[in-house]
Amino acid sequence: MGRLSVKITPRKARRPATARTGWLERAHEQGNLGRADMHIHTKHSDGTASVKKLMDYVRDETDLSVISVTDHNKMDGAIEAKAMERSYPFEVVLGEEVESSEGHILGLYIEERIPPERPAKWTVAAIREQGGLAILAHPFSPDTLSKSGLCNGFEALTSGAVFDAIEVYNSMPLLVRANLLARHYAFATGDVAMVGGSDAHALRAVAQAYTLFEGTSATDLYQAILRHRTCAMHRPWVLGESLKYAASYPFMRRNRWLNKRAAQAATPAAAGAADTLAPRRRAK
Repeated sequence: MGRLSVKITPRKARRPATARTGWLERAHEQGNLGRADMHIHTKHSDGTASVKKLMDYVRDETDLSVISVTDHNKMDGAIEAKAMERSYPFEVVLGEEVESSEGHILGLYIEERIPPERPAKWTVAAIREQGGLAILAHPFSPDTLSKSGLCNGFEALTSGAVFDAIEVYNSMPLLVRANLLARHYAFATGDVAMVGGSDAHALRAVAQAYTLFEGTSATDLYQAILRHRTCAMHRPWVLGESLKYAASYPFMRRNRWLNKRAAQAATPAAAGAADTLAPRRRAK
C-alpha cells in the first residue's frame, strides 16, 4: 500500500467508495472490528489525568481495544501505561506527539523519544527508523488555537513528507471545520489511511473520536493502517460538556508552558546531546 503524499490524486484515479468500505462490512459480519484511540494526553504533558486514572477510565467507561498515550515530546506517560498493560483488557501502543517545526506528528509503535522542532521529513524518517508509523495530527486546526497545543500541519502537508495516515477527525471542540477540511483532503488525495483520535486532555474526552480497524489487537491496528483498513469515527459532544472542555484550553496552555520550562531547566546539555543521535531502527 502507498503512503500519504502531498500530491493530489486525480478524481478518476480514486478508489471507488465500495472498495473503501468493503473490508468494513466483512469485518463487521465476522465480528473482527477493533476500536482504537491513538491520541491521548496525560499529566506528563498538558493533560489533566494521571496514567493510572486514564487506564482505569478506559477499562470502565469505554469499549476501546487499543490506546496510545501520545504526550507532547515525551514518552514517560506512554511507557508508564505500557508497564500497566497486563492488568487491563486492552493493549497500549507506545507513542508520542512530536511537535515538528512544520506541524504535529503522531509517532506510534516507537520505543525512543523523537526530538521536536525538526522538519517534518526528518521527523517522519526518525519515526520510520524505529519501525513506527507517522500520522499527521489535526492538519487544518486554526492558528488561533496554536498556543493551546493545536498547531496546524499545513506546512507538513506541503513539505514533501510522506505520512502513513492523516487524522481526519479530532474531538477537540472548535475543530468542526478543520475536521471537514482534513477529511476532504484525504478523500481528494485518494489512497490514504484515515484515522480518528480524541486528542483527549481530560478523561471525559477519551474515545470521543476513535478509529475502527480490521482486527482487535495492536498488531492488527498496525497492519490495518498500512493496508488502509481504518475508519474515523466520533461521538457527538453534549453542548455543556463541549463548552466545559473548551474552557479548559487556558489550563492546557499553562500546563504546556510549565512542562516546557521544566524540560529546559532539566539538564539541557544532556537533552541536546541526545537529540543529535541518529535514530535507531527497532528490532523486529
